[in-house]
Amino acid sequence: MRSYAPLVRDGRMEKYYWEPDRADRIGIVSGIFPELSQKDVVSLVDEFSDQSIDFFGALRSRLFDEQVRQLIQVVGIERLSLRIVNSADALPQFHPPDFNAREITQRRAGADPKSMKFSITGLTLFSETLTQKGRGD
Repeated sequence: MRSYAPLVRDGRMEKYYWEPDRADRIGIVSGIFPELSQKDVVSLVDEFSDQSIDFFGALRSRLFDEQVRQLIQVVGIERLSLRIVNSADALPQFHPPDFNAREITQRRAGADPKSMKFSITGLTLFSETLTQKGRGD
């Protein structure tokens, strides 16, 4: 994470690195996935306990990305701009996916949730960036 250099000089600001505990993570993920029951949120947090909070935001984005990919498959990449810009047809509608924690972990991995975990873990999200650049650990 980068901060404006004059602010991070000694004495100008206090640095605080927050590592949310399990209860914090459950609360935050509940906000990211308001459609999920508390039980499903707990299951999702426990399934991906080694991931940063940013991971869950990326996971939600991927669920919506599937709808965009589906539109591209139906319309075709060559005709996509014609379908969206100055089209006589109504704009495509994207609705929040109807899902639960099990569906989330299985959606992109067929029947194998572990392969999805490895796939999404490979995204190298915020915590890895912090380690490499922000704090130099």
